[in-house]
Amino acid sequence: MRSLYIFSALLLTLLLASGCATIFTGTYDEVTIRSEPEGATIYIDGLEEGSTPATLDIKRPGVSKTEVTLRLDGYEDRTFVLRKEFNAVSVINLACVLCWAVDVATGSVTKYRPQGYDVELVPDDQAYRMDDLQRDEQGRYIVPIDGDQAVIKDLPQGLRLVFLK
Repeated sequence: MRSLYIFSALLLTLLLASGCATIFTGTYDEVTIRSEPEGATIYIDGLEEGSTPATLDIKRPGVSKTEVTLRLDGYEDRTFVLRKEFNAVSVINLACVLCWAVDVATGSVTKYRPQGYDVELVPDDQAYRMDDLQRDEQGRYIVPIDGDQAVIKDLPQGLRLVFLK
């Protein structure tokens, strides 16, 4: 009988000690975005949020994704998705379904990693057009990479490809 009380007390303690990542780590992360050159306008999911360099408080994404676009006159727009990872603090929830539901609903079940992004913007005149690229004997495009990256535009299709070294 005594072991039943001990087991019940231990189970009750575990359930009461379960918490939420929302409580312990919040629902926002600080993300730093820098660009070369500086001064690019930052758009988070289409909304203007400032200019580079900047450290922004961005709501955690949960199961969705967060898209960032950098725009600067005379340069190609750069769009990327912030990377995220599982927030290990959520494990504290244990078997508390309500706590898991709160973490998922607030987005705190994930967090942004890395929390800093350095983006090199490419001048408009340095992008290659698909029609201007040479092809090898199998018909594959040859992409010249000058420096760290090459940008290819396919205007009829509305595509912009970035190749990194």
